[in-house]
Amino acid sequence: MTVLRFVHSDPFRERERETVRVREATTDERYGKRPEERSVEDLLRFGYIAVDKHSGPTSQDVVSSVRRVLGAEEAGHGGTLDAVRAGEIPL
Repeated sequence: MTVLRFVHSDPFRERERETVRVREATTDERYGKRPEERSVEDLLRFGYIAVDKHSGPTSQDVVSSVRRVLGAEEAGHGGTLDAVRAGEIPL
C-alpha cells in the first residue's frame, strides 16, 4: 500500500487541507484509460468543455459555434445563460 500525502492551501479558505491517497490502482485497458493517456478525440467525445461565455451570444449560439469549430455532429450544454449574462457554461 502506498500512502502519499499532499498538503495544499485552499485559496478560498483560510486553513490548509491535507489530501491522502490511500492506494495506487491501475486501469484495465478493457474498461478505459488513465486520463493523461486519453486522446484528444476521446476527451472531446466522452468529456466536457468549460466555456467562459461573454455577454452577447445565447448558450445555444455558443454550442453552435463549438460544433462548427470542432466539426462535431452532436453537442449540448449543461445549463442556460441568458444572452445578457456572462459566465462559465459546460458543453
